[in-house]
Amino acid sequence: MKQRNHSLLSLASCLLCAIFAWFAPTLVAAQTDGYPNKAITLIIPFAPGGAIDNAGRLVGEQLSKVLKQPVVVENKPGANGAIGMAHVLNRPADGYTLVMNGASKTVLKTLQPSMAFDPMKDLLPVSMVAKVPLVLVVSARTGIKDFAGFKDYLSKNPNKVA
Repeated sequence: MKQRNHSLLSLASCLLCAIFAWFAPTLVAAQTDGYPNKAITLIIPFAPGGAIDNAGRLVGEQLSKVLKQPVVVENKPGANGAIGMAHVLNRPADGYTLVMNGASKTVLKTLQPSMAFDPMKDLLPVSMVAKVPLVLVVSARTGIKDFAGFKDYLSKNPNKVA
């Protein structure tokens, strides 16, 4: 399968189209209420500078242009995204506070069962923004060439890898 490279801007444009296709009926109905008639807050539940932050800022910029309202990006990092998501859940469900999250949403309740909320039940996805592969890397000096070699190394060195 041939892999295509897409610029981040074209990816953000595709996302914007997907968001509006998804929300078109809601936005049309909301026009009688004048939505949006104030700034929208986009919560990034991670520290600035990462992939989710960068993508969120691009999405926020494009949403602001289309909606003709400011989109204020706020980083609320901590607890693998739980702090930012809890902040969103404590805001009114009026469409003026959004959250940009990653895969942590799917495993957070399993990792932190004492959380007061369940991201999979209490938050609804709107659109996928990007697919970002995770890569496992090791020093070239280990001689490990593939994942099978990594598993073999782990079995032979049980307390050496953290």
